[in-house]
Amino acid sequence: MVCNEQASGFVKPDDILKTGQFTDFSILPSRGYSLLVRAKRHGRWWMLKGLKEPYRNDTVYQVLLQKEYEITSQLQYPMVVSVFSVEEVEGFGPCIVMEWIEGQTLKEWLAQGKHSRKQRRHVADMLMEALAYVQSRQTQHRDLKPSNIMLTHDGQHLKLIDFGLSDTDSHTILKAPAGTEGYMAPDRPSDIYSLGCILRQLRLGWLSRMVISKCCAPNNRRYTDTETIKKDLHRCWQWPKRILLIISLAFLM
Repeated sequence: MVCNEQASGFVKPDDILKTGQFTDFSILPSRGYSLLVRAKRHGRWWMLKGLKEPYRNDTVYQVLLQKEYEITSQLQYPMVVSVFSVEEVEGFGPCIVMEWIEGQTLKEWLAQGKHSRKQRRHVADMLMEALAYVQSRQTQHRDLKPSNIMLTHDGQHLKLIDFGLSDTDSHTILKAPAGTEGYMAPDRPSDIYSLGCILRQLRLGWLSRMVISKCCAPNNRRYTDTETIKKDLHRCWQWPKRILLIISLAFLM
């Protein structure tokens, strides 16, 4: 998430002052068991993620919250939401304290429907860069979709959010199927499949369809890494320019 009050960066938990109470609470709409609260401390806005009242004393959901914190706190990258601590917040119980992001979701951005192909390709590049980093940390997001991707209002900066269903090989607990219908692979959890669904919505050009189809292919024919997807897409994007160059040279001859 990108905050308009300060640039995101690598901030260690020890750098954050934990003294003092949060104020100016505002509960945000959320689905499922997660409670989302916007709050202020030391003049800065924060996002608090906890558990709704019916789930607050349930051990399973407490472990899920702790697992999300453990995974996300290891992902220190400008295109991934930054989390700093888990704290007991009066009235809300244990909460993950994370940066507040000023912007809009990719779902909202796409709904505007007024973006150039160059802008859409820029968003695709940022998304692929973010996912490549997550993969390099042996992590699966497992709920990749436009509503879990934040953009600044000008569409120039992107952050992945909501790692509530994420998983790593090092975690041995709560290994359950996860995802959202329309973005979830039919065979097994796959961020590559979800990426392909999102790239299709970005309308990147007709040559890109071949690459996107391979993202959404059955598991044995699907891409295995995001870097290769990005390289193949860029090759597709270069073809029209190459064709025009060849035609121009032929005309000059």
